[in-house]
Amino acid sequence: MKNFEIKKDYYNFDSFGKTREESERPNGVNIMDCYLLAGRSYRALGNDQGLFTNRTYEDVARNAAEAYVDNDGIIRWKSNGRTPFGDMLLDFFIQGHIDEVTMVVSAVAQEESNDDFWDNCEIVKFKCPETGESMVKFVPNEETFVEDNEYNEQIHRSVA
Repeated sequence: MKNFEIKKDYYNFDSFGKTREESERPNGVNIMDCYLLAGRSYRALGNDQGLFTNRTYEDVARNAAEAYVDNDGIIRWKSNGRTPFGDMLLDFFIQGHIDEVTMVVSAVAQEESNDDFWDNCEIVKFKCPETGESMVKFVPNEETFVEDNEYNEQIHRSVA
């Protein structure tokens, strides 16, 4: 499977009685299409914006200003060095803040980060003291939140 693919008319069964042309948004996104990015599927929201997050174009531009491209070509938030989720990466791409390669590289890095997180969590089984119900909890170890990415305006390029 490719790391980015658009499946046309994937959601045509759920088109609210609209034709493909009527489902097309001004930015070229069609709510009938399924966007596959790094193993996850996304659908544009049914609003007039044609975006994947519940935001406006202005919100996405503000968010892009809060992100940077690191030395490996990965989009990260200036506030915490983490990679945005796929829906935000798609919005950055659709609005022209990043190119397809940067979007895909960032989405793959996000998925690898998710895998690393779960690899560093321990599953602990226990009984709820109030109900006696068998339960589990996920306990991260000290390596789970190791982040070595910090924004430096001298060496990193802002997304917007």
